[in-house]
Amino acid sequence: MQSPKIGRIFGIDIELHWLSVLFLILFLFVSVYIFFLMLLILASVLLHELAHSITAIRNKVKVSKIILILPIGGLSVLASININPKIEFNIAIAGPIMSILLGTFFGIFVPFMPPGLLTQVFQFMFEINILLGVLNLLPAFPTDGGRVFRSYLERKYDWYKSTMLTVKLSKGIMYALVIGTLAYVRCS
Repeated sequence: MQSPKIGRIFGIDIELHWLSVLFLILFLFVSVYIFFLMLLILASVLLHELAHSITAIRNKVKVSKIILILPIGGLSVLASININPKIEFNIAIAGPIMSILLGTFFGIFVPFMPPGLLTQVFQFMFEINILLGVLNLLPAFPTDGGRVFRSYLERKYDWYKSTMLTVKLSKGIMYALVIGTLAYVRCS
């Protein structure tokens, strides 16, 4: 099923995945406040993906489109999969850097704002963008950190071996997260 196109920025088609449309409709019926926060999250994800895409374009890698997918994030669809490791590193790291910068931007204002709804929104955007940036730096697929890690390994190994080593690390991180979550739930 084709995702609806919602715009075009820097010559890149922006699509909103159909699942996101359903989530937004649901959030609108639940709470206008939550709906508004979801729109802000989508805007943050769009900026994160645009950072990837603009870095790709500046490195002569064609970007087909950006797909925004609530609740899991977004995806910059690149036309090429055979990318120089240094360029892949730059493309992959650009998104988390953007998210951390966005979080920092919102976080700078929070201590100086009076208590209220706007302060809560800025605090939420600070937290969600920092979380988005940090989680995307985990050296595991499908996060950006997995691509960063693989491009680092490609200094020593070929693409295939680098990918397989990253997949093994991804599995280890997944197991650690599952075990940590189960331990946390059991102790709560």
